[in-house]
Amino acid sequence: MGRAAFGHDGWSTTLLLIGAGPATAVPLLFFAGAATRIPLTYLGLLQYLTPSVQFVLGVFAFGEPMPPERLAGFALIWAALAIFTGEILYHRRKLRREALRLAARSPRRAQKLRSWS
Repeated sequence: MGRAAFGHDGWSTTLLLIGAGPATAVPLLFFAGAATRIPLTYLGLLQYLTPSVQFVLGVFAFGEPMPPERLAGFALIWAALAIFTGEILYHRRKLRREALRLAARSPRRAQKLRSWS
């Protein structure tokens, strides 16, 4: 059974435990602030970045075994993300073409739309 370390295991352990709170909270606060500034679609894709980096490090840097079941699951998730991203890009291009076609009737609006891209 474990024992309490806070205040009973020396000053260095106590200071490390005190510092662990801000060391955890500050990056989370930065993430929360940044997450409000980007579209949720991008945020969702970024949420897959950390596990993917951990996967690559685990398999290639640390030699973790990679059974076919795990590889299949990883491939399916990234295939779904590729389809999702492709659909987003397709619809964005379609909307942009439509906006430019409609703005072509007004040269001022067309110039304004082109400056956004």
